[in-house]
Amino acid sequence: MNASPHAGPRERPRDPGLDTLVDIANRSHVPLGITLFVHGLVITGEMISERQYFAEQVETVARLLEPAGVAVGTAEGSRAGAPRSPGEGGRRQEDAPLEEPGEPEFVHLRNARLLTGGTIVPTGGSGFLWRGRVSAVDGYSVTVTGDTPRG
Repeated sequence: MNASPHAGPRERPRDPGLDTLVDIANRSHVPLGITLFVHGLVITGEMISERQYFAEQVETVARLLEPAGVAVGTAEGSRAGAPRSPGEGGRRQEDAPLEEPGEPEFVHLRNARLLTGGTIVPTGGSGFLWRGRVSAVDGYSVTVTGDTPRG
């Protein structure tokens, strides 16, 4: 049975290459330049670990809320960035060895930019944090960014 490009997550085949890249980003904490093709959109940025994503998200929200005098604490019941247990939803535990890549559910980018209609959004400064389902990615290309290590 051929899965359509817009099939639900359970109907689409997994891409072991993308799963491995997400696992590497989650373990190495070294940003990896990547361009993702997601349902006709092109998103480019630096793939980062889930922990880095949530740490930067907390910093961003705290910075945005500071002028209003709102302090950002850990949300009650929040599991953001917490490792998953092996039996939780059939997903891998974040700290599982690379030799046993699991099925990461999300890919995380920082300095992300959306390319749409010949326009890059945002146009100036740094990009934005982005989190998307691995199962929504139609294609990808590893790219070189200023932070990508060169051999």
